[in-house]
Amino acid sequence: MTVIIPGRLGLSICEDLFFSPPTASLVEEFDIDTLVFSTEWWYEYPHQIPHGIFQAYAMGLQINWLAANYHDTYYANTGSGLYTTEGTLEWYANISQFSGGKLLVSDMPVKPTKFKVDWAEYATENMDSYSDEGTKFQGELFGDLYDMVDMDPSKTQVKVCNDKDPKLCCIADYEYEATEEDGMFSLGVYEGNHTREGSVKGSMGFAVCTVMKCSSSTSDKCDSWVGPRQNLANS
Repeated sequence: MTVIIPGRLGLSICEDLFFSPPTASLVEEFDIDTLVFSTEWWYEYPHQIPHGIFQAYAMGLQINWLAANYHDTYYANTGSGLYTTEGTLEWYANISQFSGGKLLVSDMPVKPTKFKVDWAEYATENMDSYSDEGTKFQGELFGDLYDMVDMDPSKTQVKVCNDKDPKLCCIADYEYEATEEDGMFSLGVYEGNHTREGSVKGSMGFAVCTVMKCSSSTSDKCDSWVGPRQNLANS
């Protein structure tokens, strides 16, 4: 369900986010500046981490994004935030068993800054300049088998592609902080049908790029990841 509110303010509900209509079309057709997003969203790797996906939508759609998530730690429903086209203003996510919700307050521009960026054009023009020489492996994330590559701390760019025809490739610019010593990040790509219960019922075609932090400095720990909702449900 999507409702238009006067004043170029839009309201979108939960998994509306997975489809171009209504969320993206609401912005494109009605010139929405700010979207209010009420949800019962799972904190689930790799494609449902709330603050990551909400920030990406704010930047991609060029809008303010106000996300209010129902807080139920048993099912890992957590992750609210205030986002603009320039970055995250405030966010909160806590899956600890006895954690509570939190009121987020921040100044937000009435008219978000607009950036003229064509990401598809950027990727097409710059894809060949990204290295794909990192350590490659496959990892099972939320029931899907991803092609992954280590993000070398000594470098700042990386690329990973699947072996389909045509290939789907993901690129990333990054920089490690000195404190990131408890594991290595990896860039992953997946294209196919996702059938794991939780984000969809039945199956849904996915094309996903993700950045995952492994549980240790060795890559093979990535494929043993289980999302927090399963951990909590089985505890």
